[in-house]
Amino acid sequence: MPYLADPDLTEAELVWIDGEIKAGRFASRTDAILRLLGRGLESDPMIASYINDPKHWQDRAAEMRARAAGISSDEDGATMLRLAKDYDKLAMRAAKRAGGTTP
Repeated sequence: MPYLADPDLTEAELVWIDGEIKAGRFASRTDAILRLLGRGLESDPMIASYINDPKHWQDRAAEMRARAAGISSDEDGATMLRLAKDYDKLAMRAAKRAGGTTP
């Protein structure tokens, strides 16, 4: 299955994500990708700016729902809908952080 959440991942990053998921360290690819993206956030304010932007995550959720609608495989569509729900949760957390509260 292709990685839809971030198409710019390197082969090494994809291998790491697969290993983390197989080892049961993450419930979803979204969790693994966010962990990977979280490395070095302190030194990259550009990444931190979208991590805390609710609209970014809402847009990602909408993208996953649109892709799920075009998928004929029930399993793949369900995976994309789960990703959309994860993005919705991230949007809510980002909104809380923007309002000065933590999730």
